[in-house]
Amino acid sequence: KPSDLKYTSATLANIGDVFLKQKDYKKAKEYYFKALKIDEETNNNKGIAVINGNIGIAYEEQKDYNKAMKFMFNSLNISEYLLNKAINNKNSDEIIENKREVSIKLGNIGNLYASELENKKFNNNEQKELFNKARYYLLKGLKIDYELNRKYGIATKLGNMGILHLNTKEYATAEDYFKKAILYSDSIDALDLMVEWNKYLSRVYEETNQMNKSLKHYKKHIELRDSINNADKYKKIIQIELNYQFDKKMALEKAGQEKKDAIEQAEIRKKNLTLLFVIAILFLVLVFTFYVIKQKNIIKKEKRRSDGLLLNILPHETAEELKHFGKSVPKKFNLVTVLFTDFKGFTMISEKMSPEFLVNELNFIFSEFDKIISKYPIEKIKTIGDSYMCAGGLPTANKTNPIDIVLAALEIKKFINNRVVTENTNIPQWKIRIGVHTGPVVAGVVGTKKFAYDIWGDTVNIASRMESSGEPDKVNISNSTFELIKNKLENNNIIATYRGEIEAKNKGKIKMYFVDNI
Repeated sequence: KPSDLKYTSATLANIGDVFLKQKDYKKAKEYYFKALKIDEETNNNKGIAVINGNIGIAYEEQKDYNKAMKFMFNSLNISEYLLNKAINNKNSDEIIENKREVSIKLGNIGNLYASELENKKFNNNEQKELFNKARYYLLKGLKIDYELNRKYGIATKLGNMGILHLNTKEYATAEDYFKKAILYSDSIDALDLMVEWNKYLSRVYEETNQMNKSLKHYKKHIELRDSINNADKYKKIIQIELNYQFDKKMALEKAGQEKKDAIEQAEIRKKNLTLLFVIAILFLVLVFTFYVIKQKNIIKKEKRRSDGLLLNILPHETAEELKHFGKSVPKKFNLVTVLFTDFKGFTMISEKMSPEFLVNELNFIFSEFDKIISKYPIEKIKTIGDSYMCAGGLPTANKTNPIDIVLAALEIKKFINNRVVTENTNIPQWKIRIGVHTGPVVAGVVGTKKFAYDIWGDTVNIASRMESSGEPDKVNISNSTFELIKNKLENNNIIATYRGEIEAKNKGKIKMYFVDNI
């Protein structure tokens, strides 16, 4: 079926994306070409445009600029064709969507010319020609972004224009572009872009011997880089709720229309034969009643499904607050214990696995972690790559969260250690570090389109440092946590070993303890 082929193409493209991120460009192109073949057979122009662009990026990473240019221009031409078609059809939604795609393709081509200029040797005329082409396509894409008020695209292209001028040592122009890029990035909280543009602006000042300014922006780059957490708990809560409301409205309208049609048919029959009219009315009432009951059951089922998804992402109190008021007020909790885990040598081990095996392995491990923390009043916050984060003492405050978290941490460590010993040898020999710290945090929901429950505060940063300052197969806790559980260690068969005051990144020296089961 065409619908099945569509999903097959999307799956192949997603596998190609994984290989592209792992820098296995040969494998990435293999899957992209398979997806492209299906999209061409099914005339899926949107898919063809996206896949051509991705193949172009793979060739660019391999510095095969001629082939990269061919596929990127294919992608641009198809996107421009779709835009013109939407304009002719006066479809405003598709016009905006395709303008956005054209802007992205123009930016990619501009960056490709800039990359070729940076990585290959040319004479002065050739350099000038490549520079002008890169500038032309970036500015053309930037113009569309300004028209759409697409601030992320504006911030990206302004920064790339800065890089282009920096590489040609036009420092004043580069400085101006980077400053504008930082302002736009800051206005939309695009931390990933702010990290990049502060780094490049620092380089501008370094190369123009403005060392104080260079140091200032380099520090800002480091600070922003360390603060980024790649949360993975994005769910389509709003879309589900909108779909539910839409389905409910359509079901009621459909039922109303069928009722109206039934009455009209009944009136026609009434003119011909009273007996048939009565029979028809009774039949239609029965059908209508059955239909309404069926629709109500469908609506109830969808509502339960929507509520279930919401509670799977957010704490019960927060979910109820969002459902009733449409927003959630951030709350401060004075006593919260935060736990971080991380696997030693994750990158090296993961490079030896297929993407499918790696995802299944992490899913199995983190699912077991979820089961362990569910034994205690502990809230899972998020997973970040191979890191797992949870906290006790929220959304309902309690005084037991320090010992709850420590007990859960020891169970997690035991699970990983036992698995290494008992499972077959094909399973990676994971070594886990666990860090714990207790203190105040602020918790709430961030985002307007995709909700995510998160926590903030220095307590979170110190808990992360406890993990990074620990050792494999150890649970490392701060002095704050130790002071709150020291009188409960014996009853829970736990022993604590003082490590001394240890330097933690950006936090100075902190007293730390290893805890383990007796």
